[in-house]
Amino acid sequence: QRRHHMTKPVLLTRAEGNDGDAAALQARGLLPVIDPYIEIVTAGDASDALRLRALLSAAGSSTQPTWLVATSANALRCWAELVGFDVLAAALTAAAAASPSLRFAAVGPATADALAQLGAHDVVLPETASARSLAELLMNEPAGDAIIPGGSRALGTVPEKLAAAGWSVHTGVVYETRAVHPVPASMASSIASDFSAVVFRSPSSVHAFVDGLTSVGLSPADVTQLPTICAGQTTAQAAEDAGLSVASVPSRPSADAIADAAAHLLHGIS
Repeated sequence: QRRHHMTKPVLLTRAEGNDGDAAALQARGLLPVIDPYIEIVTAGDASDALRLRALLSAAGSSTQPTWLVATSANALRCWAELVGFDVLAAALTAAAAASPSLRFAAVGPATADALAQLGAHDVVLPETASARSLAELLMNEPAGDAIIPGGSRALGTVPEKLAAAGWSVHTGVVYETRAVHPVPASMASSIASDFSAVVFRSPSSVHAFVDGLTSVGLSPADVTQLPTICAGQTTAQAAEDAGLSVASVPSRPSADAIADAAAHLLHGIS
């Protein structure tokens, strides 16, 4: 059994929801350090949220195939905050009851759970929790309307692919992703090689980490000795493009898969 002091800690950088990753790492004898590099802030302007809610309500009287597509749990949470959870849940439930043409899709299990809390049923999930897989799944369906709440820096993978396939795509910004300021304290430890690895779960966290390096006069070339574990190919590509060292891209983005990757990586280099 490995002991925590035998391996340097693993840095977790996502805005929230790090507890699952931390518990999975601890279960494998690894020590996590949680220090978010990005924060999720509900949009200051509710106009997009209200417009998407109106489109959802209108779907109840439409025979056109309509999908509410959830690409993140944060988007659903912030959308509900802007229009009111009960208001959004009532609109969704009424539209779904009125029209069998309204269907639901989510990028992964946690996002599907958030949709279900609003009253969605029979939520469709891709085999792999990624935007690309979600888009490919939907493109196998007849083209229709897609309602997609998202963030200010959300990837355009799903809306762009659906639009190219002839869908009518309705997007709206319901939250903003911002880099944490001042630079998180863990940046100094990253530069000093005090972590055995850093976990990135989104391109936004990669960009914020690189921005933090830049703010102290450094670049990814100065931390090439720091292995990164990336949840998904899109995040890995962002890390590689930035010049970071991508050591592992688990086949699934679950907490257990991330922790297994960290254990395999660190056991192999210890």
